[in-house]
Amino acid sequence: MEQSLSKRRILLVEHERSLPPEIRGLINDQPDLTCCSQVLGGLSIPAAVALEMPDLVLLGLSLNNGDAFELANSLRLEFPDLQVLVWSEGDETLYAEQALRAGARGYIMREETAEEMLTAIRTILSGKIYLSHAMSVMLVQRVLKPGSSRAPKTAQD
Repeated sequence: MEQSLSKRRILLVEHERSLPPEIRGLINDQPDLTCCSQVLGGLSIPAAVALEMPDLVLLGLSLNNGDAFELANSLRLEFPDLQVLVWSEGDETLYAEQALRAGARGYIMREETAEEMLTAIRTILSGKIYLSHAMSVMLVQRVLKPGSSRAPKTAQD
């Protein structure tokens, strides 16, 4: 039987320790997703992306072989169609905006549920940006705050 829907390919990237096996299993159990590979450490990530040609990289922020934000930025420059989702234990209020500025299309906390991880992956693969609801509200409030340098300009400005 021929499969009419090709699976979207996810590359898992983590530093010294592997991602929990549940993540790989969670992805592989989906009818529309597959984990194409897993990379530990920062040095071989661009080579793995070139070899595996994933649709999305799930990038562990705790990479210690270099700055994960620099890696996200360099991946987006080298592979413009590649989507990056940062996965971290770090405080979302501190790191989510940095991740987006570096070229990631989303940020998710490690403590999120499996369902939320799948939502984040599918949201990004559909061409949208993923942030938790709380982070989205915080960023919008910051932009709309009176006197903010990030507030949108009006037609009279």
